[in-house]
Parts: sequence; C-alpha cells; structure tokens
Amino acid sequence: MKHSQVREFQKQVIVPLQTQRDRILPKFTQIKTSLECDYCAIATQGVEYEANSSE
Repeated sequence: MKHSQVREFQKQVIVPLQTQRDRILPKFTQIKTSLECDYCAIATQGVEYEANSSE
C-alpha cells in the first residue's frame, strides 16, 4: 500500500468508525448505568423483602 492509499483508507474507513464509536459509546454507558440502577433497586428490595418475611 502506498502512503496515499493508506491516507485514503484512513479517511474512508477509520474516521467513520471512530465517529460511530463516539456516537454509540455514550448510549452504551447510559444503558449500562440504568441497568446497574435497576439491579441495585432489585437487590435492595430483595434484601428488604427477606428481612420483612422472616418476622
């Protein structure tokens, strides 16, 4: 591959991939955070439920 071809490849393939990644990553982080919150809520409720049911 010549240097000009490499630069063309970067422009056509690498840059769009990076742009997509930058657009998608925040969404994944958001989803992950909300899942963790749901899990925490379920876990906490489960603990409270066990504590209440033992009476």
